[in-house]
Amino acid sequence: MITITHTPEAGTLLDGTTKGDGTNHILNSDGRPWRWSRTLTAWYIPRSRDTAPNLALITTTAENLRTAGHTVTVTIQTGHRSTAEIEADRAERQQDRADGLAAKAERQTAAAHNAHQRARELADQVPFGQPILIGHYSEGRMRRHAQRIHDAMDATTAAATAAEETHRRAQLAATSTAAKHNPVTVANHPDHRAERDHPQPRRAHPHHRRHARRHPTHRDHPARHRCLPRPAHRRHRHRHILGKLGFSSRTEIATWAVQLGR
Repeated sequence: MITITHTPEAGTLLDGTTKGDGTNHILNSDGRPWRWSRTLTAWYIPRSRDTAPNLALITTTAENLRTAGHTVTVTIQTGHRSTAEIEADRAERQQDRADGLAAKAERQTAAAHNAHQRARELADQVPFGQPILIGHYSEGRMRRHAQRIHDAMDATTAAATAAEETHRRAQLAATSTAAKHNPVTVANHPDHRAERDHPQPRRAHPHHRRHARRHPTHRDHPARHRCLPRPAHRRHRHRHILGKLGFSSRTEIATWAVQLGR
């Protein structure tokens, strides 16, 4: 039996599928709205935590699965968590991700060392400067041996590069949460808000300035030099996001971040 559940903590999950049952073709249709998670061993909808359930997608998916002969149960839990709970859960997941990436970087580093040691052992089996004797009965064996050395060195380089990239991602995951909740960073938001509430007129396009220099009589043309203020839909979008997070202004976010930093 396939179950579709939605909770604020876990988001929208689909569990109960098996490999080869054909559900992947149904879930991957229409732009891949569902994704498979090897960590959760279940299907999920991206960015569905702490948001309203996508009832249209859930209903359509359940109907398509039932049409294909599967038994589907839908459970939806409404409600919202507090901002403190959301941030604590996010920080815990971020730390788990950083720990997992760090462990993966260590494994890749060990694999690079092993491959390099293997290449050195293969190279030590041949006297230094020994050429491949063309036409000799040992030519084929020596070429295969040289190829094994090259393969081991290529594996060393690939593992070392992957370990460096994974280590970079681990450091980024470990510091992103702290950087996000830096009181100085968050406290600077009211200044940006004041700039958005009182936008400055944009400068004229360089092409228009060049045209004005070449044609002095057109300098006062309103259609060429009229600079409109920035649109206000961004301010409405920010207020909508603040409302969903439980804040009424960015000042409250700054105050909360300063208290969190203590």
